[in-house]
Amino acid sequence: MVPQISMVGSGAGEQKLRPVLLAITGATATSAGIVARISGVSTSMVGRVVGLGGFAITATSLMKWWQDRDETIENKAARVLLDSRVELPSSKRAVFMPRKQLAGEIRATLERTAYVIVGGPRGCGKSTGVIDSLSNVTAVLRVKMGVDIKASVSIAEGLGIPSSFKLTEVRLTNILRKTATLMKERDATTPDSWRPTIVAELNRNEVIGKYDGHVTLLKEIGADETLANVILVLSDADAVFAMPNDRDRQNQIWVEDLDEPGAHAYLDTLGVLRCDYLNELELPPCDRSSTPSTNLALRNKLFFESGTRYMTLTSAAETQVLSQFFVAADRDGRRELRELVYLEDVTPKLGGKAFTRLIKDLLKHTSDGWSPHGFDKRAENLGLPAEIVDEYLVGKRIASKIYRENGHCVLYHEPSDTYRFHSTIHRRAAEKMFPEEAARGAAKFDLSP
Repeated sequence: MVPQISMVGSGAGEQKLRPVLLAITGATATSAGIVARISGVSTSMVGRVVGLGGFAITATSLMKWWQDRDETIENKAARVLLDSRVELPSSKRAVFMPRKQLAGEIRATLERTAYVIVGGPRGCGKSTGVIDSLSNVTAVLRVKMGVDIKASVSIAEGLGIPSSFKLTEVRLTNILRKTATLMKERDATTPDSWRPTIVAELNRNEVIGKYDGHVTLLKEIGADETLANVILVLSDADAVFAMPNDRDRQNQIWVEDLDEPGAHAYLDTLGVLRCDYLNELELPPCDRSSTPSTNLALRNKLFFESGTRYMTLTSAAETQVLSQFFVAADRDGRRELRELVYLEDVTPKLGGKAFTRLIKDLLKHTSDGWSPHGFDKRAENLGLPAEIVDEYLVGKRIASKIYRENGHCVLYHEPSDTYRFHSTIHRRAAEKMFPEEAARGAAKFDLSP
């Protein structure tokens, strides 16, 4: 067995030993020693690796041994991590509108902790917002996590580590520490608090409740050891139920839909339905005294019918005929609503009747503040307290699994501990299915003079 040879973590050892290894093929120990002295490598080291127990070692086999060493693999992985960057594809960068608030919250949170969870409904721009906020940051690795693949395996793949090399927690710790050392060698002004960043995206379509092992590892290297900034991006609002119960260490940032000015600004970025809306926004809420332009009227209709979610607006902008988008969105919303309210009742609290009551209560007691004329912040009251719903609906974790699989038209909003419609599209579909409850809710939130 070839003895262990400890070299510096920067990779200088590999570079110094390489000409020695190449010289060994067909060379004597003496000639190899000459190369060693020129390269600055100990001749005694060469003596040990050239002839061991009288057996000849080829340069190829010795190089393979060197490359397969734990320390060599860790050093290479550290260099890969240090040079890793994240950025949006060029096609997205051209039309992306930075989420300044999200970027600010991420920076502020990472100043006091090394572990952040970013949550929110699917399609609200969590991943793109996180990637954009880190686009100028050094040493950022982005990995996607699946239930059937350990977090360490996903990280190893991202670092280009051979599959034969099991990335244990100890080895990962070594890599993170070596990355910090390399950063200080590259920039002497690097503070001791500097650390690389791992962005881990939890896949949405996986089974809820099986990510404890993934999250445990990420918490240990982030919250506990502070060896890396860990940003865990949850794929949708209900992925929060895949997280272990650990409120003390879970620093959560929740991403909402765009507000009215933000939605207008994003459509401007996309170059869709161009119009002068700024004067309109300066008017009192919903007081649109002048007749809006055709494009502004269409924007108001789009926001009222489909909402201001990042992905929804992107999809609408890609539609040739906006009326067809409205028809398709309404069709999908109604279908998902039917799937939920017509569920077979397993128990009084688990089935279509209980979810129908939830839908009706949301219509009667909540409002999104939107009308065909615009948005009125005073009328916005999106959430129904979970303590009310808990009286007639199964627990949140079970409920989330049911509506995810049978019509995802509602969601649990963890920051406010409320239930909400999953999207504006689902709210409008519910208003059409249950017009009586919708009328009672509209009357309750009518703020017109």
